[in-house]
Amino acid sequence: MTNLSELYSADSNKIKYIQQQIHTIYTINAVLFSLYYALVFIFIYYAFTTTLHYSNRTKMILFTLLIIFPFTIYRLEEGAYSIGKYLVGKLSTSNNIIMQYII
Repeated sequence: MTNLSELYSADSNKIKYIQQQIHTIYTINAVLFSLYYALVFIFIYYAFTTTLHYSNRTKMILFTLLIIFPFTIYRLEEGAYSIGKYLVGKLSTSNNIIMQYII
């Protein structure tokens, strides 16, 4: 089996730069993910130690939604991105076909 670097020629510095960018993005994402859950747990602690005017059932539903939110929003964003990418691809293809007839 051939190595990807042999199959696709690319500058090794560019590959290293892209890998560093990806690592930075993953690190930022992990920090933000941790911060989000820290804030959610602080909110949960605050809600149960103080007297909010919601029933325990309502609080549990709210907290469940807060906990699963990052996972569900990721799927929705990924779907929206895929649809947008598909539509842009279709529009650019349609544009190329129209431009062929104009020229």
